[in-house]
Amino acid sequence: MLAEANPSRPSLAVRFGVIDAPDTVHRVGASSLGVMARPAAVEDAGLLRERLGVWQSDWDLVVLDAVPLLESGMGGLVAAAAADATVLVVRAGHVAAMQLRAARERLGRVDANLLGVVMNDRDDPSLLSELERETHRLGRFMPGLAKALRKRLARAPLLALRV
Repeated sequence: MLAEANPSRPSLAVRFGVIDAPDTVHRVGASSLGVMARPAAVEDAGLLRERLGVWQSDWDLVVLDAVPLLESGMGGLVAAAAADATVLVVRAGHVAAMQLRAARERLGRVDANLLGVVMNDRDDPSLLSELERETHRLGRFMPGLAKALRKRLARAPLLALRV
């Protein structure tokens, strides 16, 4: 089950095309995925922990999509404290090491079980597009070499993989 725990910027209802009804789990398609677009009690760690226990009795895995730690007061920390484990998602190129350390310290203060960090590079160009861009810069000085490199890049299966 995927539950929205970001009341300031909710996105799950729109993303999954479900009704934004409080405490209602919607099954998505024929899959066993449930989406709760607006759970109650995401600001109180004790109450949220209690609700998680109920949800975990009905679902194999419950994921809370929480408020960004560095942009919120206590919202993200409440979710992290109530959860069994926390995975911190960081936007590559937008979060400084100092901010990451601050987030880790905040999680430690609420005894959150930090499993790890995921770097999200959604907004960053792929290695292939960066190399192609560089060949265009090279093309001003060595057009033949730039063209040959672009052909080689187009045939590179490893660079064409989308992750």
